[in-house]
Amino acid sequence: MRHIFLFIAVALLFNGCKDYKPAEPRITGIAPDVLNGMRIYLFEVNELNGQLKRIDTAIVMNNEFDFGELDKVDYNRKRFLSLDGSSGFAIFLSENDAVQIALNKSNIEASTIQGGPINQRYESYSKAREKFKKVYLDLKQSARTARNDSARSIIALEKLENRTNVFTDSLISIIQESPDDPLNLVYLSEMAIGALITPKESREVYNMLSDRMKQHPDAKMLDRDLADLETVAIGSKAPYFEGRSPDGSIIKLPEVLGKVTLVDFWASWCGPCRKENLNIVSAYNKYHDSGFNIIGVSLDKPGEKEKWVAAIKQDSLAWNHISRLAHWSDPIAKKYQVKGIPASFLLDENGIIIGKDLRGQALHEKLSRLLD
Repeated sequence: MRHIFLFIAVALLFNGCKDYKPAEPRITGIAPDVLNGMRIYLFEVNELNGQLKRIDTAIVMNNEFDFGELDKVDYNRKRFLSLDGSSGFAIFLSENDAVQIALNKSNIEASTIQGGPINQRYESYSKAREKFKKVYLDLKQSARTARNDSARSIIALEKLENRTNVFTDSLISIIQESPDDPLNLVYLSEMAIGALITPKESREVYNMLSDRMKQHPDAKMLDRDLADLETVAIGSKAPYFEGRSPDGSIIKLPEVLGKVTLVDFWASWCGPCRKENLNIVSAYNKYHDSGFNIIGVSLDKPGEKEKWVAAIKQDSLAWNHISRLAHWSDPIAKKYQVKGIPASFLLDENGIIIGKDLRGQALHEKLSRLLD
């Protein structure tokens, strides 16, 4: 993975640049084909709630914009730039230096950003990450395609694990060697939240950060995120929840535990969920009499109970179901750190998490080991 080693070389090169003289902090740019008077917004993450908050606005005039001189920052933080009426963000890092942006009106995320050493290194990392992401998704798809062929599936999963390890090991090495590096929080956050490393590994890497870096606002948010991830890590007790079934009765997690129980997050509108339902039904029919239970937690939308109930019937999902019809605001999904569906947690008879996101043949193989 040549791009990773190039990224490391760039990271070390800029770590060693002692003679670089920064310009005054300022964000300017060009905005081809953008009408006069259009607004460009600057956001950063609110450290209290993790949501984006607007911190500045610039007006486009003659295809240019200028946020003016900026205050110097104590910490480098991600900044998000958006154009009025367009979707997506151009992402860069705040630094005590000038940043120039060539805005791509049709694809904000593809805008060109030039800045000081911090942003040059962030750009190098972003390119390495995107190349890795493509390989990662291709290998994941290969594993899915081969899920009914154990030998091919194992080969694809081994390749996926090896490529992931090369990428994450390179980032962890940088964090270990330079614990005060301002980009460490970017690396660790994307590895942890993206589930490229386990919550336990994430905490170990977090502990490598310098004391100064742990005072960074983003480090404090990451610490909270890691604590949340640790509550649903394999080996942890599954968080308690309850909810209403389609008939209005209350179903509580402890009351539906079998020898093995699958907590399945899904929705009637989710195509991949509906496809995976075929596999889950097969597993349920095969192992239910041996002690395999399922509780479905639906992320269907407000006012769409009929679609939820219809999907249960259409897919022959003959197990317990609950939903608050709250879509992505569902509190159980938030408690379990569910960022996308389908998502699932496999529990033992004591409610301890023993598996996550087991799909296709992987679910059958796990159940066979536990219940056959």
